[in-house]
Amino acid sequence: MNKSSLSRRRQLVVGNWKMNGNRQQNAILVQGILTAWQDNFNADVVICPPDVYLQQTAELLSARSIFLGAQNVSEYWQGAYTGEVSAQMLADLNCRFVIIGHNERRRLVHETDDQIAQKFIAAQRANVTPILCVGESLQHRQQGLQLQVIKAQLDAVFHKQEKNVL
Repeated sequence: MNKSSLSRRRQLVVGNWKMNGNRQQNAILVQGILTAWQDNFNADVVICPPDVYLQQTAELLSARSIFLGAQNVSEYWQGAYTGEVSAQMLADLNCRFVIIGHNERRRLVHETDDQIAQKFIAAQRANVTPILCVGESLQHRQQGLQLQVIKAQLDAVFHKQEKNVL
């Protein structure tokens, strides 16, 4: 891909609500975004509310030019994984995108590069576009390891994807 083809691509603007909001606040926020955005920019917009508000947000975005996204997805397709949400469940809610590889999930939940790669493949399998977060910790940066850390994160996804395609 050359530089000129990159400049012609639509930009992607993603709003991740983290663990914030309630039904009333969500309705106000989504209405404000819909009013302000009006597709006046050369960009696609994705709203990623907490899972418990995906259905509400899907209804608020119905037939609009803003896409619904999820904040996370399970690496498992289905089964006894209490509290997890599968990629096919997200697709059923018309989620077009899912964010994976969050720094705080890597740090607090100890998600591994391999788990994140499995989530990436699961999302693709359900026709949900994964948005991959990569990055290093402050400690890695101070040690000069940021490029190795990011390379390992990307390599895990590329390796898993190659195995899945073959």
